Amino acid sequence: MKIFKKYRFPIYESILLNYLLLNLWLIKNSDSEYLTTEVFLKKENLLIIIFTFINLLILFLLIGKKIKPLNSPFLYSLLFFFIQSSQLYKLSDKYFWETIPDARTYKLLGENLLQCGELSLACNGDAFLQWPLGQPFISGILSLFFYEHAKYFYILLFSIATYIILKIVFEKFGNTYHFGAILFFLFPNNYELSGLIISETPYLFFTSVGLFALNNKKSKLSLIFFIISFLIRPIGIVNLFGYLYFIFQSKEKRLFYNSIAILTMSLFLVATFNLTFNGKFTISSTVSTNITNDAVEQNLEIVDFIINIPSPENLDFVTENVKRLYGAGSRDCVFAYCVIYNPLFTDDGTVPNLIPKNNVFGFTINIFLSELFKIGSPLGLWVYLPFTYILLIRKKNNFGNLVIFLFFGNIFLSILTAEYGSRWWLLLNLLSIYLFSNLIYKLKHKVKS
Repeated sequence: MKIFKKYRFPIYESILLNYLLLNLWLIKNSDSEYLTTEVFLKKENLLIIIFTFINLLILFLLIGKKIKPLNSPFLYSLLFFFIQSSQLYKLSDKYFWETIPDARTYKLLGENLLQCGELSLACNGDAFLQWPLGQPFISGILSLFFYEHAKYFYILLFSIATYIILKIVFEKFGNTYHFGAILFFLFPNNYELSGLIISETPYLFFTSVGLFALNNKKSKLSLIFFIISFLIRPIGIVNLFGYLYFIFQSKEKRLFYNSIAILTMSLFLVATFNLTFNGKFTISSTVSTNITNDAVEQNLEIVDFIINIPSPENLDFVTENVKRLYGAGSRDCVFAYCVIYNPLFTDDGTVPNLIPKNNVFGFTINIFLSELFKIGSPLGLWVYLPFTYILLIRKKNNFGNLVIFLFFGNIFLSILTAEYGSRWWLLLNLLSIYLFSNLIYKLKHKVKS
C-alpha cells in the first residue's frame, strides 16, 4: 500500500459533488410517490452508486493515512461553477432578464444610462435615483452586448468570489478551510439562480476583492473596490465604515486621511454626475426610500427612524423580519430550479415520502440528508451558529474583526427594512467560510493546548 502514499486526491470536493448529484437526482424524482431500494439501484443510477463506492474507498484510504487529501481552493470554486452552470442551460434568457422585477428595472436603467447618460426608465424621462449607478451600469453593458451570456457572467463572478475567500482562509487557517467550504456548499440559497441577475452577486464580488486587496496590504486598491460595492448596493456603506475603522486601527494617519479624501472625491464625482444628467445632487435615494416605504414608521426621515428603532412597533417589525429571513427553514429553495433536496417538508407542509424509512438503506440515507439539510437551512441549534462568531473578536486581529463587522453589519441593516432584508444572505454565506473555519481553527488549538 506504500504506492498510494505519494498520491493526493480531492476527497472533500469529490464527496460534495456526490452529495449534490444525489440531491439533483432526488429533486428530479420528487414527483414520484416513493422511492424503493430496487428503483434506486436501477441502471440509470449506476453512476451515483459507483461514484459513492469510489469515494468511500478513497475515504477509507485517507483515514488509514495511505493517501493524502489534495488541498486546493480552486477545486471548490470550480465545483461550484460546474453545479451552477449545469442548471443554467435550463434557464431561458428571457426568464433570466424579465422574470425578476429588479432585473427588468436595472436592465432599462442601464440601457438608458449608456445610451443617453440618464438614470431613467426612458431617455428624457423622469430621473430614477432609487438605486446608485453601479448595478444599472453593469446590467446595461450585459444587456446590450452580452445578452445571451450574462447569466454565465454572474456565475463566474460568484465562483471567483468564492475562490478569493477560500484562498484567504487557506492562507490563514490551513486545512481548516475545508470546514468553511463544506458549510458554504450546504446552504441551499447559494444555488437559487433567479437571484443572480440582480445586485447581490456583483456586490459580494467587489466586497471579496476588496477584502483580498486589504489582506495583501493594497489598502488604496481595497478602498476603490469597497467604493464600487457601495455604488452597487448602498448597504455597502458597511464596507466603507469597516475599511476606515480598519485603517484607523492600523494607526497609519496619512493613509487614513488619504482614504477619506479618496472616498469623498469619489462620492462627490458620482453626485455631480447625477446633478448634471439627472438633476439631483445625490448618490441614490435607496436608504430613505426603503426606510420610508418598507419600515413600520413609514413617514419618518432617516434620523427620526433611527431614533424610533427601540419603539415597540419597530421592535416587532425587526423581530418578524428576523424570523422571515433567518428563521427555521427560511433557506429552503422556493424557486423553479433547486439543487438541495428538502427531506423534511414539501411546499404544502407535509413530510415527503420519496425516501422510505422502513428499510435500513432508506432510513440511513434519510437521516443523512435530513441532518445536512438542517445545517444549511438552518434548523435547530444551527440557527444560532452565527452568534458564536462574536467569540472570534480579538484585540490585535484587525482583519478578522473586519470580517465579523461586515457580517453583522450587513445583518443589522438588513433587518431594519424589508427591502434590505430580502437580500442579505449571499454575502453572509460567503463570509461564513472565513468565520466558521476560524472558529474550528480556534477550537482545535484550544483542544491541543
